[in-house]
Amino acid sequence: MNMFRLGSRVHLALIFFTILRAGAPIGSGKLIRSLPIMRNKAWIASKLCPFNCVLGASELCGFLDARSIRRGLITRNVKDAVDLFHLRFGITFAPALSREFRPYKPDPAPLLHICSTWNIQPNEVMMIGDSLKDDVACGKRAGAFTCLLDQTGRYNSPEYKHVEFQPDYKITSLDEVVKLLEDDFDLAP
Repeated sequence: MNMFRLGSRVHLALIFFTILRAGAPIGSGKLIRSLPIMRNKAWIASKLCPFNCVLGASELCGFLDARSIRRGLITRNVKDAVDLFHLRFGITFAPALSREFRPYKPDPAPLLHICSTWNIQPNEVMMIGDSLKDDVACGKRAGAFTCLLDQTGRYNSPEYKHVEFQPDYKITSLDEVVKLLEDDFDLAP
């Protein structure tokens, strides 16, 4: 079983443009979007301090590492956000596909690319993410197992009962993933 953690919230709910706009005059979005991200990297890194890794992510990665289970990342964040996450938290995903990889989720292409890189079939991976629309749809379209991380109960609402793609598993915390993997999957190398 190969697994990777996908979705924006495992690393940071960080969108560069939101940070760059902080304190900027109204209507300056076009100017901000034209600035090279690398020029602002140190400033952006200083803004990461209020953000934390999702509870249980470090422990889950330790569990996966101990069993030589690979993990990759698919995010709609920019590559610089992924690089800063790797530096700040010391948790590395490989491959780590950012929004620069096209097409991005919910298209299955990023997940299929990772499977191809690892030389495995999509039914050998689990896509874990916090979005039915992006993460679960991407995983289902690729033919992978899917697990929805719903920390707030948002997806318990009746409006999500009949969406096109339903996850194979639903959890409220990453702490639940270890038990799920041990109970339902053969993790032998």
